[in-house]
Amino acid sequence: MGNAEQTEGGIVTERNVRQSVECLLDVLLRTGELGSPDADEARRRFEAGMWLRELYIERAQLSPTTSLKFDSSGRRADFADAIPEDVAWNIKVFQDAMRECKPYGTMLTAVCCHDDDGYPRNGIARALTKLADHRGI
Repeated sequence: MGNAEQTEGGIVTERNVRQSVECLLDVLLRTGELGSPDADEARRRFEAGMWLRELYIERAQLSPTTSLKFDSSGRRADFADAIPEDVAWNIKVFQDAMRECKPYGTMLTAVCCHDDDGYPRNGIARALTKLADHRGI
């Protein structure tokens, strides 16, 4: 059973196994809505979207309910104390990417980071192309 191990209670668990959860970008790639799934442009769009998703969720530690407002001292307005330097840097990278990808910033955040399926597919592909161009992917 690979990485499986049985505990005293007879429960089988897996060690060091990455749980894979499909996100909207996976669906769009699989269904060909980013282009032919085996085409370079579709993969480029997908990679750009996954970069943004990881940046938003993991590195910048943002969520749908997180504010990106800053007070006059440069601290996040919704945090009592200054945020860690690496998190602040990643928030800045995210904000810069959204500025460069106007007018698609809201759509990119919704689709890539929140799995919001309420946008036209051709607009999503254009937005991801612009993000991929910005990232040099």
